[in-house]
Amino acid sequence: MDKIRNVIVSLSLILSATYVKAQSEIPFSSSGMQLVAKRLIKTGEVIWGFEFLPDGNILLTHRKGELKLFSPKDQIVRTIRGLPPVYAQGQGGLLDIRLHPKYKENGWIYVSYSVQDNNDKSSTRLARFRLKNLRINDFQILFTAEPFVQSRIHFGSRILFDAQNFLYLSVGERNERHLAQKLDNHVGKILRLTDTGKPAPENPFPSKQYPRAKAEIWTYGHRNPQGLAIQTKTQKIFEQEHGPQGGDEINILKKGANYGWPIVTFGKEYVTGFSIGEGTSKQGIEQPIQYYAPSIAPCGLEIYEGNHLKPWRGHVFSGALALMHLNHIELNAKNEVIKEERLLVGKGFRIRNVKEGPDEYLYFSTDNGDLYQIKLIQHQRK
Repeated sequence: MDKIRNVIVSLSLILSATYVKAQSEIPFSSSGMQLVAKRLIKTGEVIWGFEFLPDGNILLTHRKGELKLFSPKDQIVRTIRGLPPVYAQGQGGLLDIRLHPKYKENGWIYVSYSVQDNNDKSSTRLARFRLKNLRINDFQILFTAEPFVQSRIHFGSRILFDAQNFLYLSVGERNERHLAQKLDNHVGKILRLTDTGKPAPENPFPSKQYPRAKAEIWTYGHRNPQGLAIQTKTQKIFEQEHGPQGGDEINILKKGANYGWPIVTFGKEYVTGFSIGEGTSKQGIEQPIQYYAPSIAPCGLEIYEGNHLKPWRGHVFSGALALMHLNHIELNAKNEVIKEERLLVGKGFRIRNVKEGPDEYLYFSTDNGDLYQIKLIQHQRK
């Protein structure tokens, strides 16, 4: 009986683990550095989000609804069990993942994903859990955006923590443009929450002054925000979002501010190319620090702050799903864009997420299921 039990356990471990082999190394240069993008894994599924664990392993979200654990040391991808079903249709599925800033003390891991109700409508949800022996434990639903909408696009879903451990969650406007300007719903907004999913204190729309407004709202007037990053030295939060045909934006978030969609945009209507809204600017509406026309379809946002790639320190990186490159922006001291560079062009990468690792190298994931690490080969001689 013990032999049979051991065989069953061994088989289950084999079935839940996939051995992967890195194959691709792509040399390129930027900012006076000779670099290489090294593929660590290829899973074959969209890696929407990834997060680094203190033990060196990496959590991966497959948009189709699977949570994976990648071990760089032994090159194995294991499946984590116990995740509830997600609405994996259109742009929905299992989306972002982020550790609590005090993960070593409390063990909380946060995920965003899309869910469906009984009326064929869907929404963005935030939950947290603890991980033990490749199984999800203590799963808690923290927040679900209102209202549910009959749409399969624009879920937003990026997660970010600030220095006070408040959580920011991006929610797209679900292709219901008018809702982005209304404060009685969560769509087309950046939300600011406590780590238990409640409205954070000192949010800009308290119920006494704004009885119909959702108390979780931090900013509004967003289309489909799929990137959030924090600038450590200033604690400013950068947000990036998809425009329509043109009009992708990078913004710096200000408490209670309106970012314009669909009243103000640099984008045009699909098919017809007609203008949208009232123009590209309007009093009382924030302007982006960068916009893209034509669209690059930005996804994932990171401000590099490490030392291993020191010439990039303070620079902004994002994926480009449409024009297939790694977008690199250099800022001046006033956070004005002074240079844009498009890296890894022509490699066919639909880059879905970008993050600085604990080793201070830059990582990115793709819709083909690749996870790449960017490392320094050497500084170029002048």
